[in-house]
Amino acid sequence: MRYIIYSKSKEVFSFTLSAQNREILANVCEAYLITQLEYDFPTLRFYKTNFQNETF
Repeated sequence: MRYIIYSKSKEVFSFTLSAQNREILANVCEAYLITQLEYDFPTLRFYKTNFQNETF
């Protein structure tokens, strides 16, 4: 997460992760965002309850 935060805009997504590590990063970033904003996103909760196991 530190790499993403401090990267230049052209380099922010220039890394690769395994599927397992992508999921871990997504969960950490989501928890960080919810904690910092002190807001729970109802739409995100709805999406996760209905579509979490779907692949797009």
